[in-house]
Amino acid sequence: MSKPAWSVTARTGPVRRHKRQAFFACEGLVALCDERSGEEDYTVLLPSECVERANALDEFARKVKAGDSKWQREEARVMRKAAQDLETTAKEARHMGDPSDPAVQAYWAKHRDRKSKVSFSQATLPDVSLGKFTGRTADVDGKAHNVAADVHLKLRRPARRKPRTTKGIILDI
Repeated sequence: MSKPAWSVTARTGPVRRHKRQAFFACEGLVALCDERSGEEDYTVLLPSECVERANALDEFARKVKAGDSKWQREEARVMRKAAQDLETTAKEARHMGDPSDPAVQAYWAKHRDRKSKVSFSQATLPDVSLGKFTGRTADVDGKAHNVAADVHLKLRRPARRKPRTTKGIILDI
């Protein structure tokens, strides 16, 4: 699994795996990728939802008893490890700043880029004629001038012929 395109420029934590599911912290959220379907489906969770899932997984793993078979005890150990990894990922996400937290929202509102927006929908611009010939433009006041004459540029250069040089053909007879 590669990280999705939307997380390339974001702050992200390490990718952790449980069975065929991968999860990582990304800008205060937890991204969970389900690789079992063959395509990468991402679910984005809040850190609190991630902790709830980790607690449920840990609770299910604790139901295994010492008298159970070896593979069941091993499966429970893997589930507890996954629950710990989920809690660690949620902790990393909280450290990045939970976006649902009002303090984080206030921070981003304060530090948001303030760009000016200009709308020309209400403004009326003067009509500018394009001029009669190619190479002519018009100023805002409507006077046409020849660009090629002003800049002393030639729009086209005549083609030049290559000089012909004939070399004699030598035939061995």
